[in-house]
Amino acid sequence: MAELRAQFRAIIFGITGVIVAFLIFRFIVDLINAPTSNVLVGLIHSITDILILPFAGIIILPPTGMPATINIDSLLAMGGYVLIAILFTEVVTAFLYPSASDVIQNLVNSIFRFIEFTLVLRIVFELFAIIDVTSSSSFVKAIYGLTIWSQGILFRFPFGNGYINLSAILALIIVVILDSVTGSFIKSMAINSKQVTTTTKTTNNVPLTPPWRPVPQALPVQAAPIQQPQNITINIPLPQMQVGAQTPIQQIFIPVPMPVQPGAVQPGAILPTRVVPILPPPKQYIDSNPVN
Repeated sequence: MAELRAQFRAIIFGITGVIVAFLIFRFIVDLINAPTSNVLVGLIHSITDILILPFAGIIILPPTGMPATINIDSLLAMGGYVLIAILFTEVVTAFLYPSASDVIQNLVNSIFRFIEFTLVLRIVFELFAIIDVTSSSSFVKAIYGLTIWSQGILFRFPFGNGYINLSAILALIIVVILDSVTGSFIKSMAINSKQVTTTTKTTNNVPLTPPWRPVPQALPVQAAPIQQPQNITINIPLPQMQVGAQTPIQQIFIPVPMPVQPGAVQPGAILPTRVVPILPPPKQYIDSNPVN
């Protein structure tokens, strides 16, 4: 959808750029007072006359004012076509969104922007004494016709050659407030609907009758009583020694089990050893010359 909106805007603004380019050419050829007998100048005049027609006569310069070669209608037409292109793209692209809430929000915003635009033009026209009765421009008459609903609320008082229309100003303020309140309301509704949709999807993924089981509570673990190691006596027969030989002292390494504590010794771990000296039995001397 985003690519489609971008392509549509590119097409509309591309067409608007071509129209503005022709109007710029018209302004230049009128400024230099180029002869219409030229084929290119005549072609530009014939094309831009149709484009300028809705905006012709909005502003009429006095004879002693700016040079007559300055085409004010072409300048007004440029601005008018750019604003129309922006409003048109906002209204059309409002329908090119994936969700209905986004479509409604953008459509309502576009409608309020259009109403605000017409009210601002109405205020400006009356301020500069551009009246629909005296003006021959169809664009001015269309703006006055679209904003006639805003008249009669308050009075208007003269300002220079024109008027300050308090009714149109008050209507513009009301429309701006409604635009802000409506936009906030639609946005909050969209957020709530998204949250409800997300909750519904999450609930649908859970089975209706799950096999709920109570979670067993952990029982307190009591430490095993510590047992003191006991002495170990091992009798190992020694070979018979000869008289006068030095009796060696044999030592063996006997693994002694350590006290069992929670988490202290893992199965298969190497236990510490204790050195236990083994003394030989007392020497016995055999008399080689027994007495008879």
